[in-house]
Amino acid sequence: LALQTGMSTIKRRRVCTVSSHKCHHIGKQASSQPPCCAVEPCDPLRVACDEMTLEDSLGAQAERDQEDDSATESQPLGEEVQGEAACPRCGAHDSAPSLDPHPQTAAPAPASAPLAATTDDGENTNLNPAPMAGVDGASGERSDQPTQSTRVPTQSTQALAAAAAEAAARCELLVREIGNVRLYPFHKCAQMPLHTLPSITYLQAAEELERSSVAEHRAVGLVGLGRALGPEKDLPLLPRHLQARNNVVVTLRDGRQHTEQSLYIEAIHVDARNSLAYNVLSCTLKRDQTVTLLDGRVVGKRELLFTAITLDPLFPRPFYNLGILTPAGEQLTLPDGRVMNKQELYIESLRLDPTDSYSYNNLGNALRSGETVCLADGRVMNKLELHVEAVRCDPSNAVAFFNVGASLRDGKRVILHDGRVVGRREAYLLSLELDPDYAYAYSGLANSLEADECVTLPDGWTLYPRQLHVEVLRCDPEYATSYYNLALLLSTETDTVTLRDGRTFSRRTLFFEALRLTPTDPDYCYAVAECLAHDETHTLSDGRVVTKKELFVEAIRADPLFAAPFYNIALLLAPRETCTLPDGRVLSKRELLLEAIRLDPDCELAAHALRRDLGEGETVILPDGSVMEAIETY
Repeated sequence: LALQTGMSTIKRRRVCTVSSHKCHHIGKQASSQPPCCAVEPCDPLRVACDEMTLEDSLGAQAERDQEDDSATESQPLGEEVQGEAACPRCGAHDSAPSLDPHPQTAAPAPASAPLAATTDDGENTNLNPAPMAGVDGASGERSDQPTQSTRVPTQSTQALAAAAAEAAARCELLVREIGNVRLYPFHKCAQMPLHTLPSITYLQAAEELERSSVAEHRAVGLVGLGRALGPEKDLPLLPRHLQARNNVVVTLRDGRQHTEQSLYIEAIHVDARNSLAYNVLSCTLKRDQTVTLLDGRVVGKRELLFTAITLDPLFPRPFYNLGILTPAGEQLTLPDGRVMNKQELYIESLRLDPTDSYSYNNLGNALRSGETVCLADGRVMNKLELHVEAVRCDPSNAVAFFNVGASLRDGKRVILHDGRVVGRREAYLLSLELDPDYAYAYSGLANSLEADECVTLPDGWTLYPRQLHVEVLRCDPEYATSYYNLALLLSTETDTVTLRDGRTFSRRTLFFEALRLTPTDPDYCYAVAECLAHDETHTLSDGRVVTKKELFVEAIRADPLFAAPFYNIALLLAPRETCTLPDGRVLSKRELLLEAIRLDPDCELAAHALRRDLGEGETVILPDGSVMEAIETY
């Protein structure tokens, strides 16, 4: 799973003057939340016992009793015959998923009731079998009345069937509990007791199911173990997070070692109809990455999610994850022929699970400011209302609180479901109260303050924007935007800042680090170019050595509508020199200045430079049709 965060991070974009800034909002997407699945169990009374096997076993016992009849005359009737309590195939994944995070289930058996214990070989064996019905000792067939010579228990069949049903009900209960975990990620509740069986934890339940001889049950256990190895934070699943996530290893009872990804692959091999396994396996892959299943198939994220939908069309999580995977403005054809865009995929997820906080959150991020969307239940909601609804569905969702703040304009406030009235800063503080290591909340809070303002955090610390950005980099050392914004907060070129990991940066090196982490960001290219001298070069992360002018060209490549680089390239050109742009145009100094004015009519520095470039008495027609004359000299 992945989780989207609608960033309110302000990158103060450079215009033609160093002292002039304008706000540049960057929206970031995150895929860190592990999926939630709800598995609908079958009826625990629907037990598929192999009666022929049980009767054959009783027939053999009756024959032995008849042979030893003279030696056992004093032996009482009603002796118990032990047999295996076979766990049935539940078929849970073929039915509709439950949307209730804690569905009503059969109450767990009392401590005195006979339960199935797990042996070393993984089989479920009845430890306390009850008497069975009589069997004819000579033929092995069931008789109406037990005789003295057979002396076979009269209640054994019913009791063993009841024990088998109880063992099956326990397995179904564990499957239901593991499948319905709604906390993101699963590892957060791995050590918590089960909701309906508090004697064991979720992780122990997953381990018990993994030892089951029933394929469907073992697959759910493998998925539960994999989810317990998931990421520790609800942050965007960037490639570095996925790499670390797939390096954690767990050793199973058979001695084999598995990563989270290989546990899901094994679950699919054990039960190819487990839709949850396909869904969570997709969350371990990068956008264009593929994985080879044990049957030799090579599949990517989209194919895995399509398979999950095909196996269970009522499972909401694959629709949610396809929404994250689908770019804005594109449409996707589902296996059943329906065509959906990003917003419609989230709406479908909410139709199947109207209480999913994360689908409300991501649908809000998919909307533009002022845009509304109609949900499947007829409600029409805008961006802010969707984020407020996400908070109502899950008051512990730190990301939803952050996006409430990001959706509020300065000075605006909103009423939450519990009656609290919050503004932008209060929403960020509530997000940090829920997750003190949430980097984006620190970043949003820092950008909501002036340079000389401070704020008191939920833990009592009072911090200024510069210190808040240091906290951002403590939580996420590779968050490029905070290196950039921290550089803008340094007062002089010789001023430095020391991060929590001991590294010390100047304004110049902070810009360099931001560009290293995100080489295609136009603001970072522009900022590094401004730091360089006219004859100085810089080495990019891909090894290329570029000049000051070439970095301005890279900024235009990243954002062709960014006016300031056109102005700065014009200042670097000699009178008859030209510059080739990424789109193939070859522009002179005057044409570059005219392009800067076209993109930013308020760029006074470009207009002034153009006047100075005109000869005496010369005029030029501006992009808006007006005529500019040369500056008169005396």
